[in-house]
Amino acid sequence: MGVPGPPPPGCGNDFADFAHSLAQNLSASHASADWRMVTVDLRNHGRSTNIEGLLPPHDVENTARDIANLAKYLDIWPDVVVGHSLGGKVVLQYALSSAQGDYGDSTQLPKQVWVLDCGPGAYEGGYGTEEALYSLKTLPTPIPSKEWLADYIINLGFPKSKADWICSSLKKSGEQWLLSFNVDGVVQMYTSAGGSDYWQLVEHPPKDMEIAVVRTENWDPDAAERLESLAKRERDESTGKVSVDVISNSGHWIYRDQPEKLMEIMTPRLHSLGGKVFLQYAFRCAQGDNDDFAQWSKQVNALLQYAFRDADYSALLEQPPKDTEIAIVRTESWASDAVERLKSLLRGKVMNPEAI
Repeated sequence: MGVPGPPPPGCGNDFADFAHSLAQNLSASHASADWRMVTVDLRNHGRSTNIEGLLPPHDVENTARDIANLAKYLDIWPDVVVGHSLGGKVVLQYALSSAQGDYGDSTQLPKQVWVLDCGPGAYEGGYGTEEALYSLKTLPTPIPSKEWLADYIINLGFPKSKADWICSSLKKSGEQWLLSFNVDGVVQMYTSAGGSDYWQLVEHPPKDMEIAVVRTENWDPDAAERLESLAKRERDESTGKVSVDVISNSGHWIYRDQPEKLMEIMTPRLHSLGGKVFLQYAFRCAQGDNDDFAQWSKQVNALLQYAFRDADYSALLEQPPKDTEIAIVRTESWASDAVERLKSLLRGKVMNPEAI
């Protein structure tokens, strides 16, 4: 029995298995958290090739705008965006455009921007993928099989890795094999991504935003060192932060090659958002912004990894809504001033257990 190959890059299904496992992991360790994850097919990929209205130019800026349009359609702005390779450039552009207000006044900045094995700078000649993709313009049809296509690409002088990558994008239609992406559009997207530079954004992230870069070991030393220095620098309250994690023994497809290691990196960082989400919901309920206030639990369990990080809910803690108890469970590593401030609130409705 044959084992199907991986889903085509640039398509939501390519990331779906990891996203599903991540959601299960988050729910298992924090059952009260409600995570909604949406995986997308970028323009010119998968099901998006048949969507009308995704007009050229097929560049990173318009691809990021597609994500914003989807958020508006779903009526929910994501707290976290994750992009791999080409998608890494897309989420960086999404973060930049959101901060600039390009998507309208209702835009909410993502709190975490995850960039998986994608450098923020421009690359001369793009990602080196355009030539392989461009060769598909003269591809004979129909395509007899994946093996035939792999041999065809290798005989043109491209490495086996490029052949495997393109072959993973084949889909069966009757007795024929077809590419699951639009060649012309995808070439434009990779060319645009290769020429896009987001070092300025990474050096000065918007306030309350974390840009989390997860990379493999085989990066350009200069780019790797530059990122490490940004992650280690002391930051002030006016800007966001940058973090860098390195996954060893992995190829470019980190979430396929080392999903457990990637999950170990992402899970605690995502958990750090959970407490803020609960506090924000409590605040909105108290303001009458939610119709289900009558059903609101009388106890808000906020599992916070960092006290008062990003959004500031100290006013809510000092004056909790009537019949609401805010229970904070903390580790021993909190700043002493935050601990003392919480202890001073014990006489109110805030419960502050000892460090665990």
